[in-house]
Amino acid sequence: MLALVRLEGLAKRKPHQLSGGQRQRVALARSLVKRPRVLLLDEPLAALDKKLRGETQFELMQLQERLGLTFIIVTHDQQEAMTVADRIGVMDHGRLIQVGTPPEIYERPNSRWVADFIGEINLIEGRVVDVGASDTVIASAAAGRLRALSPTDAKPGDVVWVALRPEKVRIAHAPPTEGENCVVGQVGNIGYLGDLSVYKVRLDNGIVMKAAVANVTRLVERPIGWDDRVWLSWAPEAAMVLTR
Repeated sequence: MLALVRLEGLAKRKPHQLSGGQRQRVALARSLVKRPRVLLLDEPLAALDKKLRGETQFELMQLQERLGLTFIIVTHDQQEAMTVADRIGVMDHGRLIQVGTPPEIYERPNSRWVADFIGEINLIEGRVVDVGASDTVIASAAAGRLRALSPTDAKPGDVVWVALRPEKVRIAHAPPTEGENCVVGQVGNIGYLGDLSVYKVRLDNGIVMKAAVANVTRLVERPIGWDDRVWLSWAPEAAMVLTR
C-alpha cells in the first residue's frame, strides 16, 4: 500500500519525520488498506504544493480505477474537481445546484452562479429577439446583436445572459468580418500565465471582458499590448444562453 502512494522508502520514519504532504499520503494508505466500498476524501491534497498536487490528482484517478472503489471528494479547487471527477455536484449553502460530468458543468452550466463558480466567465445581459430551431438572437445594450447556438427555453422578450468562456473569445486589432458577436474596447491588463495570456479588455460602455490566448509565440513577439484598441469576437456555438 505504501508503494501505491509512493512512500515505500519511508516505511520506518516516525510521523514527525514526515512532511505534511507525506502525512496525507499515509492517511490515504491507512484508509485504502481496509478496502472500503466508498471512501470520503475531504480536501485530500490541500497540503501539497502545486506540482505535486497535479501529479497526485492523476495518481488518485489511477488508484480508484485499480482498486475499483468509489471516491467522494470534497474540494474548493475547481480545477482539481474537473481533473479527478467522473461526476461533479456543485453545492451552495448545502444545496446541490447542478450535478453532471465535468464537460457538462463547464460547457452547459444551468445558471450564472454555476458558470461563475466553475472557471472564468464573461456574462453579457440582453433580451431575446428571436428563437429559431437552432439559434437564439439576442439584443444587448452592452454588446449589440448577439447570436448563440445554444438550447434555451427563453421566449422573445425574456431577459437572458450570454455566457462566454475567455478561451472561446478571439482578440484582434482589426474588426471581424461578421457584424454580430463582436465588441470593441481597450486592453486594461494582461496576465501572463506561462501557457496562456489573459487579456482584460474594458469596453466603451465600461464593462470588462476577458480573453485567454495560448502563448504559441514568445512573450517578446506578443502582438497585443497594454492600452491597445482591440476587437473581441466569438463564434455562435461558443455562447451559452442562461435564463437565471
